[in-house]
Amino acid sequence: MTISREEIHKITAALMKQLTQGWKQEELQGEVKNKILEQRNHAKTVEEYMNLLVTNVAYVSEENRALQQIFETILAGKAIPTSVSLESSMYEAKFRIKENLKQVVPPYVQRFSSFQDPIERIRNMELTYGSVLIANRMKTHFLLIFANKENNETSSLFFEAEPAYAAESLHQVSGVFASMALDGLNLGK
Repeated sequence: MTISREEIHKITAALMKQLTQGWKQEELQGEVKNKILEQRNHAKTVEEYMNLLVTNVAYVSEENRALQQIFETILAGKAIPTSVSLESSMYEAKFRIKENLKQVVPPYVQRFSSFQDPIERIRNMELTYGSVLIANRMKTHFLLIFANKENNETSSLFFEAEPAYAAESLHQVSGVFASMALDGLNLGK
């Protein structure tokens, strides 16, 4: 039996809704706001803040990409990893990102350079950072639940879909849920 792109998307959305059911929007927004305010307070100038922010955007974006690759590898191998091996893969990915951070930042600087107004650039980077940060939390939670032996029956459904579709579905669903969680976030000036 093969699960279609639409079906795997519905399954992913339903599972994500179930996994995040107890998550409170105010708490997620509060966490993002605190991280951003901490960065703002740490920086001495607007330029320093933008540099710090773009570095953090690069880090969480690369982490997001790594989580996606881990899931794609699991799907291609059609084998549910142990929680220990999954956590090890996540840790190794974070370590590699930290080691290569200086090399991965320039494309993100370029990406945000189209915003001429510094306030608009900062706002866009803050929203990107917050959204990807929350999406990463959702993906990580999803993957850890996926690897839990108690969920093997549900997790194995993902092996019945095209791996690219299933991985894309997780990426899209976590992005949409993260955006919804941050809807109405006020970061002030």
